[in-house]
Amino acid sequence: MTRLVSVPPITRHPSPAPSAGWQAWRKGAQRLWRNPLTLFGLLVLLLLVVTAIAAPLIAPADPTAMKLGQRLRPPGSQFLFGTDELGRDILSRILWGTRVSLQIGVIVIGIAASLGFTLGSMSGYFRGPFDGIVMRVMDIILAFPPLILAMAIASFLGPDLNNAMLAIAVVHIPKYTRLARSEALALRESLFVLAARSTGASDRRIILRHIMPNSLASILIVASLDFGLVILTAASLGFIGLGAQPPTPEWGLMVADGRKYLVNAPWVATFPGLTIVLVVIAANVFGDGLRDVLDPRLRT
Repeated sequence: MTRLVSVPPITRHPSPAPSAGWQAWRKGAQRLWRNPLTLFGLLVLLLLVVTAIAAPLIAPADPTAMKLGQRLRPPGSQFLFGTDELGRDILSRILWGTRVSLQIGVIVIGIAASLGFTLGSMSGYFRGPFDGIVMRVMDIILAFPPLILAMAIASFLGPDLNNAMLAIAVVHIPKYTRLARSEALALRESLFVLAARSTGASDRRIILRHIMPNSLASILIVASLDFGLVILTAASLGFIGLGAQPPTPEWGLMVADGRKYLVNAPWVATFPGLTIVLVVIAANVFGDGLRDVLDPRLRT
């Protein structure tokens, strides 16, 4: 008699579902891709980075080489953007100026965001006298108009690009400090922070592992929005002679040099001015798009 042996069915294990973090990043990338203004801002900023890196290769001439016989030449086949009052190629100076502007944006935001993020997180977590001292110092800085305070600090330190970057960074520190403090005040009473404190975690560990990582998204949003403002402020300081000094190819300084020729040679100031406008608009629209992605209150 034949015995029938039952064979267990083959179990097919479903493929693991993607993690919640990966899904959030994918949805955020889809939102960025569907927003044409945000995509435009991202492409312009990427072009700025590529231009800054490849400036020595793509610039048609030396940005500081003076050719008095070619001074104030209008845009044409030989000089696409024309030449300035010293015969320097404006296109080459704009391309090399992307390095200066990118350096200004990264260094200033790096200093302001890192110091403000640290001070604000500690101030909101510890509260008490330390919080009072930090906030009163920030209130003093905020009592002055930002551009006026940056001009005063740069004038005191002396007209130089490094001094201008330090002055702009000081002006922007209170913004990040107050934001990080508000995030820390909300997070210090969260359940995961209370649980970490009950297990004996030190204050340093709680700030570095719980408070600051959960506040990072807000800091990144403000930093992206501030990039264009920092470049514009640096250009303003360069325009009045408190930023980059000649012969540095800085956009604000180029606009200041060309204001004397607005009637006879408007291209000297027009092209660097339009470059500033384009980069500032791109940084702002990209920051708005990044806020829509990272801020959970704005997600649909």
